[in-house]
Amino acid sequence: MGAFIAGEEIISQQSRQIPGLVPLSLDAFHVQPAPGTEGDLVRMAGEPGVVEDNDPVLLPGTNLPSLQFSSSGTNAVGWPPIWNIPVPENLNVTTIKNPRLRQGLVIFGDSFAVKLQPFLGYHFGQVILSREPYSPDLVLRSQPVLVMDEVVERLLF
Repeated sequence: MGAFIAGEEIISQQSRQIPGLVPLSLDAFHVQPAPGTEGDLVRMAGEPGVVEDNDPVLLPGTNLPSLQFSSSGTNAVGWPPIWNIPVPENLNVTTIKNPRLRQGLVIFGDSFAVKLQPFLGYHFGQVILSREPYSPDLVLRSQPVLVMDEVVERLLF
């Protein structure tokens, strides 16, 4: 849910500079409860094994286009197994809505960006998530309309 809200706020802000970007409504998704997973924040808080048992999962509604996700060493997968693809350092995951659209997004980010990527995928022809540090070569090769650098706050110090 947090990734959806953050993603749509990013789209809202960028719509001032990129014509055609329109935030999605939560109504475009089916919200289903599901068991959560233990994350790194739980471990950092000293509570390993604590798992949310009613984690909201947003599944795309019938009016949303299909997204494809691909990663080196895997086959294309659908929604939401992207969240289960191992994304170690130095690996890119690509979201493709319509490869003919020229608008693209490159995100240099961490595990938070993995959750954000699918929601942003509805707004761009291609979204490339790179776990590597900023790469001018990747930006030049992909020619995106937007480049993001997502960093978890605790790593800013």
